[in-house]
Amino acid sequence: MQNVNELTIDAAGQSIRARDMGTGDAVIVLSDREKALPAGLVLLAESYRVLVVDAGDAAVLPDFAASLGLKSYSLIGHGPVAPATLEAALAAPGPVNAVVISAPTGVDRLDRYKALDKPVLALFGTRDETSPPDGAARYREFLTECHVMMVYDAGHDIYADRPEAVAEVVGDFLRRRDRFLVTEDSGLIHP
Repeated sequence: MQNVNELTIDAAGQSIRARDMGTGDAVIVLSDREKALPAGLVLLAESYRVLVVDAGDAAVLPDFAASLGLKSYSLIGHGPVAPATLEAALAAPGPVNAVVISAPTGVDRLDRYKALDKPVLALFGTRDETSPPDGAARYREFLTECHVMMVYDAGHDIYADRPEAVAEVVGDFLRRRDRFLVTEDSGLIHP
């Protein structure tokens, strides 16, 4: 189990609280709730420095990252935080390496993200009724560097439903970025 440190950072005139765990390349997770960290993120922290911040602080992420001395980072957003995550990537294209959105909701106009030139991984749970996987194809249509992946036997909370599978796929994507490959062949992991 990773140690979780509570941080408070002053950035852009705001006091930003973050949960910080792990070491390695930085991954900033935009969160919409103050609950226990899902197991998938805890597993990801075995290979990455995972910083969980409130989604309301998305606009000041570049200042937050700079305050921590981060020259680059990847972004993760789940569910209703997906639009803020994509917006944050557009607002700070330089330091953002890659973007992961999972079970995205509230992303109504994907055309506004066409300018995003970072690799994006969009994860959908095959049993998700909130963000059904049948809408996944439109992400590839509008996000030119988007990789879509289905997480089998996962509902809307994929980081809790399939933590090992999600941590492995997200970790692989963050390592490979634009060299990440989703094939049509079954790559079933952690059945």
